[in-house]
Amino acid sequence: MKRVLLIILFMMMIVPVGAVKKRKGLSLGEHQVYVGGRIGVTAPLGVGRSDDEVSFPDVVSAGFTGAVDGMFMQSESVGVGMEVGFSSFPYRNQFWSALNYRGTFDASYQDINASLTGRLFLGRKDLKPYFGIKAGGHYLRNTLSFVSNMQETSDDESVSYTTNRIYVGFGIDGGIFFRISKTTNLSIAVRLNMIPFLKEDVLTFMDAYTFQEKKVVVNPHGNQNNIEFVVGLHFGVRRNVKY
Repeated sequence: MKRVLLIILFMMMIVPVGAVKKRKGLSLGEHQVYVGGRIGVTAPLGVGRSDDEVSFPDVVSAGFTGAVDGMFMQSESVGVGMEVGFSSFPYRNQFWSALNYRGTFDASYQDINASLTGRLFLGRKDLKPYFGIKAGGHYLRNTLSFVSNMQETSDDESVSYTTNRIYVGFGIDGGIFFRISKTTNLSIAVRLNMIPFLKEDVLTFMDAYTFQEKKVVVNPHGNQNNIEFVVGLHFGVRRNVKY
């Protein structure tokens, strides 16, 4: 499926510009290149995990997402570009409450990503629905720290780890672009992000005090799929040229 999305994105990027009918301006405005940003909320999804497995919504709550992007209007219906984004998820108190009771606990889940994007716009009015795809890399930094103040059982042992890894991800989205001025468009969108290749792992290490071998389950939730609800502003920086 990942290869199919990449092929579709590549095909959208090589649509012959010469095949577009000459016109005085693009329907999004009078510009051909747009830069801007978006902000919103992102919610974890358990897609790809069975009911008896720990999933991403079990360990984190809804968080913040933001991005900056650029878009080149290759035609009045096709926009291609690139974006750099950041998402952060706070840990879910209900899941980790037992550790909070036994000691000091903290965890964070962060995603820095860079992706190629493609958008297909419908209609020619100032209010334009669109469908989009993206594919790129996600730098995931997940941290967990538990300092125990109880040492009665093995469950009360202090644990800490940080994972820093890059994974391939892809997404699909849909929304609207609304022209609010001659140079500016407002966007509202919903996006499904898929990062399916993150797997739970067992980390083995030697305890510095007891010199005994210990094992810790890292990223017990598996994949980090999520859904975003975002709003953005896109500013025209290069005027349209005649084809």
